[in-house]
Amino acid sequence: MKSAVKRIGWQAKTSLSDAEMAGVAIAYNTGRYDPAKGLKQGYFDGSKYYGENYFAYLQLAKSVRFPAAEAAPSRDARALPAAAKKKAAKKAPAKKAAARKRTAKKAAVKKATARKTSAKKTIAKTRVARKSTAKKTVAKKTVAKKKPRPRPQPRA
Repeated sequence: MKSAVKRIGWQAKTSLSDAEMAGVAIAYNTGRYDPAKGLKQGYFDGSKYYGENYFAYLQLAKSVRFPAAEAAPSRDARALPAAAKKKAAKKAPAKKAAARKRTAKKAAVKKATARKTSAKKTIAKTRVARKSTAKKTVAKKTVAKKKPRPRPQPRA
């Protein structure tokens, strides 16, 4: 991002507005930014340009409201009440079991994929072998069909 800010010439700025952030995003994404064009730069998806989409996303992200700090529980284990600690302790083994199941499923999928791949390779090798055998057979038949021409007898 620093290189994109330098490319635009804004390295001396300590903070950027939303439109300027979008300009940096355009410069980072496309390699250049033309302030005269504004946000109508970058990839055009059929309705909006990249700059316009980025600016809209930035506005949406800033509009998100978070619950009050007291309502949100702390992630620090010491801040949890005793009942919450017990619940967390009970959930931990269940999470580990679920993770093990996912890992086992992934391993099974990998094995199946490996089997399919090796089967495909075997089939491909067999086809190549059949083709080469067929070519050899055809070559032998053509050699067998060719009869030597009788040489003319010299005249006396």
